[in-house]
Order: sequence, then structure tokens, then C-alpha cells
Amino acid sequence: MGFLDEAKLLRVNLTEGDVKEEKIPKKVIEKYIGGKGLGAYYLYKELPEGIDPLSSENKLIFMTGPVTGYVPSTSRYVVITKSPLTGGWLDSYSGGHFPAELRFTGYWGIIFEGQSNEWVALKIDEDEIELEAVPSLKGKDTYKVEEHFQSYKVASIGPAGENLVRFACITNDKGRQAGRGGVGAVMGSKRLKAIAVKADKDKALKEMPEELRKLREFHLKRLPKDEDVAWAKDHGTPVIVEWSNSAGVLPTRNFREGQFEGAKSIDIEAVSNIQQNRKACYLCPVACSRWVKVPDGLFKGVEAEGPEYETISIGGANTGVDNLGAIVAFNDACDRYGMDTISAGVVIGWAMECTEKGIYDFGIRFGDAKGLVDMVKKIAYRESVGDILAEGVKKAAEKVGGTGFAVHVKGMEIPGYDPRGSVGMALAYATADRGGDHLRAWPIAYEAFGDMDPFAIKGKAEIVVKEQNENSALWSLTSCDFVKYNTKYAVEMLNASGFNMTVDEYLIIGERIYNLTRLFNVREGFGIKEDSLPKRFTEPIQSGAAKGHSIKPEDFKKMLLEYYRLRGWDEEGRPLDETIERLRLKEL
Repeated sequence: MGFLDEAKLLRVNLTEGDVKEEKIPKKVIEKYIGGKGLGAYYLYKELPEGIDPLSSENKLIFMTGPVTGYVPSTSRYVVITKSPLTGGWLDSYSGGHFPAELRFTGYWGIIFEGQSNEWVALKIDEDEIELEAVPSLKGKDTYKVEEHFQSYKVASIGPAGENLVRFACITNDKGRQAGRGGVGAVMGSKRLKAIAVKADKDKALKEMPEELRKLREFHLKRLPKDEDVAWAKDHGTPVIVEWSNSAGVLPTRNFREGQFEGAKSIDIEAVSNIQQNRKACYLCPVACSRWVKVPDGLFKGVEAEGPEYETISIGGANTGVDNLGAIVAFNDACDRYGMDTISAGVVIGWAMECTEKGIYDFGIRFGDAKGLVDMVKKIAYRESVGDILAEGVKKAAEKVGGTGFAVHVKGMEIPGYDPRGSVGMALAYATADRGGDHLRAWPIAYEAFGDMDPFAIKGKAEIVVKEQNENSALWSLTSCDFVKYNTKYAVEMLNASGFNMTVDEYLIIGERIYNLTRLFNVREGFGIKEDSLPKRFTEPIQSGAAKGHSIKPEDFKKMLLEYYRLRGWDEEGRPLDETIERLRLKEL
């Protein structure tokens, strides 16, 4: 079963072709829970400083949590490694059915080491575990790989991962991705094509603790009526298109503008009109996702799961494309080739501006729907200009120019909220441990989408610190961002699984985890210089409700230093000795 005393993981040495089982010490679980926390512990402890992320020395860690799959909306896994996109800490998440299946095998996670001489897949079938040579799968897209392993739940890479695209992702369940930061490239560097798992679910569920079973039933009944998740159940993330456009934070034409004139063509109503059915992760009554099919036009017949808000905003408005069929096709191509839609959309939008300004001719301009979709294949196979874009926007700009409008933090491309209309997001992006990211903290909910002044800096550091800590703990359960179990529910689940903690202790664990990932980045040379914003955000935004606003460097510096103070870090962004001592991190 694998609760606390019986927790175990697999360690796979791809160089030697060796697979070993090892116990996870209970004291480590009590300190880091699972998911992000356990992954952070193993990566920090075992990875040498300064290694090349695409070398055999890097580690690729798949991790679930103590209640993954046992409670509604917890079927999630995290992939942890050193990022080939940023050179720093990386944790990337995905839902679906694969995470629960992996957890039900009894293994909390898998640590991959070394590099195989040939393309292989790891197969876990109840008590049988093997590394299988799969030369015939080289070059296959992720959907074809899943079809190859019939009756298994599969996580795999496509051509983008094989070709070491620095923002390649890992795909599972035909449409779910561990999307950000290049986990797929690390998997490709190891010549690991897929992980296929098959578990005895009935056996696993029979052995779950009775108190956890009661919570499972309680939340299955509660969630469909929960007003806080009604937006996800009724609409899903495409509803955010209207929110962002109205607030003037919808990235448009490479973050030059905050309002898109074609928003009505790609909003929730437009997506609903081409919806075929809804999709849900394992044991989730919310079913926030949808399966769509393009009914007509150039991309007639293309189907995909989604598109989610981030794909619509960055693949659509940010590239000036208001053709929903093209966005669906862009989504589908990224899923099959295996790459992050956010990074792909940002780097293509940047390429469009480069072409427009005569800096470098990428052969694509704003509004080019067909060019948007065609460019995905070029990037995946590193064909012609795609080879430049496959490096990510930071490295691409350093090569050909256009650094002044390359929108990223720490090398990771920015997602779908322009911080000039929600300044708390500027701090959230800059201090996100994996680079430009909106999931560590989402202060826009209080600002542009709430009642707080979106242009004032006061109080924003407190929000960002609080949410980063809470999410670090929550992602160690592992729990969905949309359901987002509150601290009371989370602690009840953990205690029903064998823990003995209070809410305060739970929040301290979240703080401990976030400081550990910061220590990883500090060790890799990151500091206040990297906690910065792209130049574009210091320029006035050109349209929308936030028109004329920019992030003033002096205001940003005040927020950042206040954030450091609240964190217990010095003015260079390094955790102080007393902070390390208080959080019991000194042993690492």
C-alpha cells in the first residue's frame, strides 16, 4: 500500500540498466510530506552543484504524494529536475489517470539516474518491473506511444523531447502535460521514451486507512456543491479570457498590449460551441477539462483536450491569432510533439515581433494562424529557424537580438497575465522558484480579479509569501490547483494517512520546502539579479484597462526587499542562517 511506514520508491540507473527498490525514511516523509517536498529533498541532497541539465549526471524524479489517487482531485504527479531552460530548480506537474495508477503500484516515486545507450521504456506491471528497449518508438508522437502500451497508463515524450527542445514536456493520458521548464528534454537526454504502469487498484483501495476512506466519501459528495470550484466545474479555465481582457491583462502581440480585439472569437462561449465532451482526472467530480473538435475551416477535424486559458492567451492573443481552430491545432501539435504551449506561444510571439521589426526574419508575423501551427513542428524537429526557437526565448534573443522584448524570468517564458495590470503578479513571477510562473502565487485573484488596488504595491509581498508556502505544502499531498484543499482539509487527510500534525506544522513544512528550493537556486548562482522582470514590463502597456501603466523599478525593488524580509532572506535573496536553523534545513 505504501502509507508512511511502508513508503518506497524505485531507483533506476539507466546507464547500468538496473532497477532497485528502496524505502523512504519515515522521518523524511514527516518533514517533507511527498510530491514537491520529497522531490526537493532528494534533488538537493543528491545532485552535484553546477552540472549540465542535459548531461547524464542530472536526475529525473517522478513523485506522487501520500494521498495521491485516494482522495478526489489528488491524482497528480510532479517531475523534478534541474531545468535545461533556466539552469535552476524545476518542478512540473500533471494530472489525469497516470498519477493514481503509479501511486497504486505502491511506489511513491521513481528516481532516474544516468543515461541509456538505447531508447528504453520503464514498465511497471504489479510485481513485474523491467526496462524494455523500444527502438521502434523513436520519433513517435506521444499519442502513438500511449497506443503502443495498451492497457497501461503512460507518461512519454515526443520528438521535441528526443531533440532536446529546452521546453519539451512529458505527456500522459493524451492531453495532460508536465509542461514547464523542459522536463521532456531531460527525459530525452536520458533516452527514456516512456513510463508505462499498471496497478491493482482494488487491492490498493482495500488497504487504505478507514479514516481516509471516510474523507474520500465526504469530499466526493462535497465538491460538486462547493461554490469555490463552481467556475471550474461549470466553465473551466477558458472563462478567464473574458476576465483578463476586461482587466487589461490579456497578453496581446508579445505583451505589448493588454486587450485583444479578437477575444470574443476565442473565449469560453467560442470554446463551448466546439466542445464534444468533458474530461476529468481520476476520481474527480469537477471535470474541469473538455475535449473539442474544430468544425470547419483550415483546421477542420482537429481534436484536442482543452484549450486551457494559458494556451488560448499565449498561443492566441499573444500571437495576434483569433482563429480558434488554429489555437486548437496549435494545442494538439504541442501535445503530440511534446512541448509546453506557454513557452512555445511566447517564443513564437517574440519571433513575430523580431520579423516585424526587421531584427531577424523568422518568416512569421502577428496574426499568421497557419504559421503558428507550422512553427510547432519546426521547433520540435529543430528545422531551420525552429532550431533557434527550440532554445527558448532567452537564449534565442541572445543569439539573434531582440533581448529587450524577450519576455521571461530566469529564462522561463511568462504565462498569460500581464503584471502591469496586476503588480502583485510581477513579484510572483520574479520570485517563483522555477522562473516565470503564475502557479506558485496568484495575487491577481485579489487584484485585477478582486477588490485590491491592482497598481498599489502595499500588501502584495505578504500575499505572495503566503501562497507560495501554502502551495508548496499542497503540491506535496498532491492536490489539484483548482480544488485547492484548504489547510484544515489537507491536515485531516495527512493525519488520516498516518501523520500527526497541526495546521501550523503543515504550513511550516510548506515554508521549509520553498526555502529548500531557494537554497538549490542559490547554490546554482541565483540571487537578486535573477529575481528580476523583463524590460517590456517597464514600458507602458499600450491598450486595455491598464493602458499607460508600467512596473516602476523603484516600486518593484520595494516589493522585492519586503518579500526578502518576510522570508528571512538577506538583501541578495539568500536564506539567513537563523531561517535555515528555524526550518530545520541545516542538515542539508
